[in-house]
Amino acid sequence: MLKEICSTRILSYGIAEIYILIVAGVIRTKNLKVTLACNIILTFLVTLGARLMWFVVEGGNDIRMLFDIKSDGGLKISGILMGGILGIYILRKMFPKYKKELTDTIVEAVFLGAGLTKLECFVVECCKRI
Repeated sequence: MLKEICSTRILSYGIAEIYILIVAGVIRTKNLKVTLACNIILTFLVTLGARLMWFVVEGGNDIRMLFDIKSDGGLKISGILMGGILGIYILRKMFPKYKKELTDTIVEAVFLGAGLTKLECFVVECCKRI
């Protein structure tokens, strides 16, 4: 059961998104629209970054592998960090009033999500080749 939950990365995504909702939406910005936009944009960019980094490092030459979401692993933590940095840049431009609050929250959430992803990777044993 735990292995299946960890293999889908639902835990790390869920915790990071709940963190953003609570910290950005309730504590820092107190603006639900900004917080929801932040969650949607970050989820997309972090997933895209993690998937692209996986493809560059391990995907091979077949571009179809990039769109095969059922492949084992398929995400790289370095891509999560790059997607988070891009998300910070975009969201700071979209919501200049909340620059500091969003930057602080996103940096914390990205590293929280990346750390949880590494724990999930440990449970799933996708890192045992190292």
